Amino acid sequence: MKKIFFIISLTISAFTIYSCNTSSPEDFFEEIPEGQLVTFNTDVQPILSSSCVECHGGDFPAEGLSLESFEEAVNGVQNRNVLNRIINVDNPMPPSGLLPSQVTDIIFQWVEDGLLEE
Repeated sequence: MKKIFFIISLTISAFTIYSCNTSSPEDFFEEIPEGQLVTFNTDVQPILSSSCVECHGGDFPAEGLSLESFEEAVNGVQNRNVLNRIINVDNPMPPSGLLPSQVTDIIFQWVEDGLLEE
C-alpha cells in the first residue's frame, strides 16, 4: 500500500513539475528564413492556436471574434483591427501581455506575403 501511494505521489509530482515550465511563445516559433513565404497553415495557425483561440474560439468567442480558421483570421486582420491589438502596449492582446516581437513578426510577414493559406 505504501509503495502504491509513493508511486502515485511521485507521478503527480513529476506531472506538476513538468507542467510548470517557464516556456514562452518565442521558444516554440522560429524566425522565418528570409525569402520564405509565410502561410496560415504552417506558420500562423500554430501561433493563434497557442495564444488566441482559448478566448477567440469555440461557440462563443470573445468580442465575437473567432481566430480558429483561415477565413476567420483573414477577417480579423482585414476587418477587426487584429494587427493593431497584437502590438498595442496600452491594450494588449493577449491580455496577459504582448506576444514577443519574433512571434508578431511572423503574423505581419503573413500579411505582407498576401495572407496565404498554404
